[in-house]
Amino acid sequence: MSYIAQLRSILKAAGWSQEQLAHQLFVSFPTLNAWLNERAKPRPKSLLNIEKLYVDIVGAERVDATELEEWKYERCRKV
Repeated sequence: MSYIAQLRSILKAAGWSQEQLAHQLFVSFPTLNAWLNERAKPRPKSLLNIEKLYVDIVGAERVDATELEEWKYERCRKV
């Protein structure tokens, strides 16, 4: 599933605005809007954040275990 499809699924399942989703992904609204309209592509770390949020909201299990552990590690370092 493409990151755009994942973003749209998250928006629909959560009932969030693009601004709310951008906040959840730690990006600006214009950045998220550019991703959704294919004017820009997310960096690898943002792709991982999208995948993680997709799993949390939609419930699909598509996150690679290694990537998830890296994501958790990075998140813990920021706290």
